[in-house]
Amino acid sequence: MHMQLAASEEAAILQALWRLLPLGTYLQPAVSLATRNELMYLAQTSLTTDAFEQMLQLLDKLEVEATGSTIIGYPGPSYVNACESTPAEKTADRHLREGSRSLWVAVRETVRELEYQPDARPFAQGRYAKFGLYSKGGLVGMAKQTSQHVSTCRLLNAATLSVRPEHRWTSITIGMDNETLPHVDQGNATFLSLLLGLTHHVHGELWLESVDGSQYMALGESRKSLHTPFLRPTNVMAWHNRWQSRHLRPENQNLEESYHRQRNRPLRRLISCLRRFLRPQLRLCHVGTGDAAEVAMQQE
Repeated sequence: MHMQLAASEEAAILQALWRLLPLGTYLQPAVSLATRNELMYLAQTSLTTDAFEQMLQLLDKLEVEATGSTIIGYPGPSYVNACESTPAEKTADRHLREGSRSLWVAVRETVRELEYQPDARPFAQGRYAKFGLYSKGGLVGMAKQTSQHVSTCRLLNAATLSVRPEHRWTSITIGMDNETLPHVDQGNATFLSLLLGLTHHVHGELWLESVDGSQYMALGESRKSLHTPFLRPTNVMAWHNRWQSRHLRPENQNLEESYHRQRNRPLRRLISCLRRFLRPQLRLCHVGTGDAAEVAMQQE
């Protein structure tokens, strides 16, 4: 519930900001990963005095309507060596050392610092970061980034358990701007996988095979029936603006189609005062035993 509250507040602020900005203003796709405080700073430096006053009134309204707290206790810190850690691991460790805060903010601030690797699959175009176990071609092992991201994994595990306490998993994959062709995931275990949206985006969608589907797509020499409605949104507030994670059955095919017009745009700072780049991306957190269901993002 605490992650839902934090995400809902961000979504409301972002929608209001978009509505109040002067006509023709362009927002970097990276804004979809900005936190509450960063969005408010962007509003303060971008809006007129009257428009910013409306944003402050919205904050007051959201505070009155809040049904709970977004602050929770974190797992214990790993006390990593800051001199030898990656930027993402430093961020995760800093959050864990604080002891309590918004888990939603901690996870998103951490994943935007990850070093993403190109997806080498022939049907994919994008990048990803993977932690935990992997199974490929009969080989089983530990993803190489795992040992360097102990604190990062603790935050991601805590976020997963907060959404689905009953979920069991062996790996976590974070996808960035990954557009794929229809494909069949290989080497999945028999239990469910979990898909979580981490950004406020539009036009990121997922195809799912369904025996009751009325839409069809060719996959190799066979035709697969697809879920109806056949495109499932993947953003944070997906499914009628309600917080819902998506459990994926391993026997289903993940048939993905994305709309992507922003890839490889030069990255610029959101505003001069922000100290770090917020990379333009959609990030989906896939917690399970197969490949991530990754789609692309466009900010309109």
